[in-house]
Amino acid sequence: MKHIKIVGALVCAICSLSFGNRVGMADEGKSTFSQATGKKLLEFTWGPPCPEYMMEHPEALDKWPFDGTIMRPFFGSGQVFNIKVFRDHRELISQQFDKYAPINPDKLTDNFLAMYSQSSMDWFSDEDWKDIQEYVTLLSKGAKTLGCKGVMFDAEPYGANPWNYERQEHSKTKTYDEYAAKARQRGREFMEAINKGFPNAKVLFLGVPYASFYKITHSSDPNVRKDILLNTKGYTTNTYLLYLSFYTGMLEAATKGNHFTNATQGAYGNSSAEEFYEQYWIGDQGAKVLAPPELREKYSRIGRVGTAVYVDGVMGAGNFHVAATARELSEQERLKWLEYNVYQSLKTSDEYILLYGEQVTWWREKDSSQLNSIRPQMVQAIHSAQDKVMKGEDVGYEMKPAVDAAKQKAEERKNSLAAKIKPKSATIQKVQKVPVLDGKLDDAVYEEISWLDPFVTFAKMGGKPTASTQIWAAYDEQNLYVAFRNAENNMSKQKVLDADIWMGETNEIFLLASGELPRSPHSTYYHLMLNPRNVKFNAIEKEASGTKEPFTAAWKSAISSDDKGWYAEIALPWKGLGFSSISKGMSIHINFARHRAATQNEYTSWSQYLERFQEPENFGRFVLE
Repeated sequence: MKHIKIVGALVCAICSLSFGNRVGMADEGKSTFSQATGKKLLEFTWGPPCPEYMMEHPEALDKWPFDGTIMRPFFGSGQVFNIKVFRDHRELISQQFDKYAPINPDKLTDNFLAMYSQSSMDWFSDEDWKDIQEYVTLLSKGAKTLGCKGVMFDAEPYGANPWNYERQEHSKTKTYDEYAAKARQRGREFMEAINKGFPNAKVLFLGVPYASFYKITHSSDPNVRKDILLNTKGYTTNTYLLYLSFYTGMLEAATKGNHFTNATQGAYGNSSAEEFYEQYWIGDQGAKVLAPPELREKYSRIGRVGTAVYVDGVMGAGNFHVAATARELSEQERLKWLEYNVYQSLKTSDEYILLYGEQVTWWREKDSSQLNSIRPQMVQAIHSAQDKVMKGEDVGYEMKPAVDAAKQKAEERKNSLAAKIKPKSATIQKVQKVPVLDGKLDDAVYEEISWLDPFVTFAKMGGKPTASTQIWAAYDEQNLYVAFRNAENNMSKQKVLDADIWMGETNEIFLLASGELPRSPHSTYYHLMLNPRNVKFNAIEKEASGTKEPFTAAWKSAISSDDKGWYAEIALPWKGLGFSSISKGMSIHINFARHRAATQNEYTSWSQYLERFQEPENFGRFVLE
């Protein structure tokens, strides 16, 4: 352990010494800390601000310890691979960039405009890629007009995945090598489009594939590496394999003025200096082995290592494992963890550190997050980390022992709660006269067949829902019919989105695919979602690999609302759900959920989940009567 700490200290010293050559001193107008160190804190939230808001409120983040924010275009949401959305709304998407103007806050100098990779394109379609290049150039030009430092690219698909070779349209007729070559070509075109709109732009990546794949293989033989990657099944390889080639193409087309920063999200749960130093070394040195030899010098020259601090998680907010661990700590310990991770991130980043949040949204004047009341203490912890870095001081304490103990307690609590969950079961009646899909819930059948039990909160969150939600279900030979009744006493505060709808008010249905084993955490299931504007999302999700596939069955829905809530009626075709026939006594494993997004975020379901919606082992059961 002593030896590791010495290595860590040496890496830190090297980072500090080499930093000025790689990044340079900050510009006038930046915070005192960034002027002195060149290190900058970026605000990045689950619901980022749109440029129009920041143009009107350039002071929105001045009182917080940030040097920049990541914004998302309002129309099109920056989904540059989603050519269907671009073609359907080309005029709206294009015109928004014409209205952009420079954002001139006092110190918010390092802003970025976001691009996302949810896809409806074909890698081999030149027509698709002509539209993608147009979209990327427009967005990049918009970022330059706003006065941004560049663009942010998030490769996580949040829907149809462009990186999974096996799920591509032509994977049965074109080899992986053909796809990899085409993805590399498209990466070059993508980077050229960025530079056309914003010459010498900085590109901020939420994870770089070279670093992501390094732990799977760093063989010096490219053929061995390829064989390992193609035959290693798991989330990273299944989800992002083609991203390797795409990123290589981007690197190939980058100019001397471009900077590529890898803002790794792998640091979310870190609790030791060694973890941060290891991630820095992998991103800076180790990952180069995955670059073609002719591009390794370029990777070193334009590449930067950044990191991300999961603010909500280390403060105990949210449903993920980091937050569960943090909830086993005292509030003072959580603030110490925040300070510790900001400190270590500043020590092991070349320039940018993302402070990521899902519930706390710093840019909003009024924030309903459960963390709102302790934001002053959180800011104090961040400033304390900055002060120690500025003065060349050690952070002064270790977090790993406390975090490891909390992690153990969280795991024990999780296992205890999981053992107590009893999936619900209901008998579903067959109907002769089906409800009219108008969203009004006024058909007689809703009185004749009982509504099911009200929704409950996640077992790990405890407590009771603050708003009631119930479902009704019936079936015939063609469809499964479902209705939602969502109570809401703050309809004017309801958050409803036209894109990325999961970030706002939604109803969701999860249905185990035919032939899958019930009570298995690794099952394949259908995931359907809709919101109060009847905007839909659907996918087939595979928990074993973490992948999503398109789901194209024509399910129907209708929505209505009043001052007491909103209501949904849905018809799900049996055949579209993979059931070739149905019969009395047949069981289907299913669950229903609601993300309430009004005065607060609240997650509830019919059959109780442990900590998140994606838990096929906790689906309930319908028995057809």
